[in-house]
Amino acid sequence: MEIMRLKPSFARKLNQDGFTPIHLAMQNGETRVVLRLLDVDNDLVRIQGREGITPLHFAAQRGDLDLLVAFLRVCPDSIEDVTVQRETVLHIALTNGNFDAFQLLLGWLRRAWFKDAFSLGRKLLNWQDEEGNTVLHIAISRDQSQIVGWLTKFPLDINIENRSGFTAFEILENEANLVNEAPMRRMLCCARARRPWGLRRPLADYLRSPVGIDERVYVYFIRQRSRITTEMRAALLVVVVLLITISFQTVLKPPAGILLDNTATSNRTAPTNVKRQPQYLTTTLFMLENSLKLLMFFTAAFFFAAISAILYLLPFGHFVLAGPICRNTCQGFCSKIGAT
Repeated sequence: MEIMRLKPSFARKLNQDGFTPIHLAMQNGETRVVLRLLDVDNDLVRIQGREGITPLHFAAQRGDLDLLVAFLRVCPDSIEDVTVQRETVLHIALTNGNFDAFQLLLGWLRRAWFKDAFSLGRKLLNWQDEEGNTVLHIAISRDQSQIVGWLTKFPLDINIENRSGFTAFEILENEANLVNEAPMRRMLCCARARRPWGLRRPLADYLRSPVGIDERVYVYFIRQRSRITTEMRAALLVVVVLLITISFQTVLKPPAGILLDNTATSNRTAPTNVKRQPQYLTTTLFMLENSLKLLMFFTAAFFFAAISAILYLLPFGHFVLAGPICRNTCQGFCSKIGAT
């Protein structure tokens, strides 16, 4: 340790086998020496040895929970390091069957509160190794239903494909003799995993295939939408909002001539010296009810068409904000129609 203090660069030297002093200390089970080395330099956790293995990777490979906690405490950024096979510490823990270490790492990601912690967790869980496999692919291929249940609770891309073009669900379909196939299938279905429907057509065959009517309509509307300028979009949105306002006003206060003042018909025997309530000119109660229903029908159709126009005119990426607003507006509109 005195040599490390006098010459810290010695701690980063690799021997002929591709290991640093901290790697050798971990191989020999010298936990105290490992912690003393971290006191000299915390970044030793990220130093890569043979095949790009860092001390954090080595701890996950051996399932040493205490060292995992110590490494993550002194150097949280070390969880981003990958090996030459593009394996993260999550891949290594899962591949070596150290499920306690894997659960510890998931718990650390879930509880991390530093800046960009959410994006880091999503990045690591969707990270693909050299063969394109994520930790979800590996968990399914190893028949680990409990880990699949843990992973489906995280914001990961459950339909990501590996280098062979298989999603997690397709690996589940192709693997034979899986004991936990049924529970894993339910978990993937609840997480909205894409179901395999036969062999997938290559992109070249898809582009050579005839274009259907539904696809033509979709492409036409997307092209027309992309041609709308910003100024035109703003003007059209103002007009559509005004039309929605008119629809709401029609529901709140229908035009005169279709409402019936019930007091006028129920008070026919009222004294003549009492001032009667004004009543609208109507024909019959039957015609009044039909006229009101017809008005509400066309107003509702007009309103929902205007809402659809807003969603069509909004630029891509604004649906997250516009969706709840349009939903609440539609709920208020429907409640007013029901009250009318």
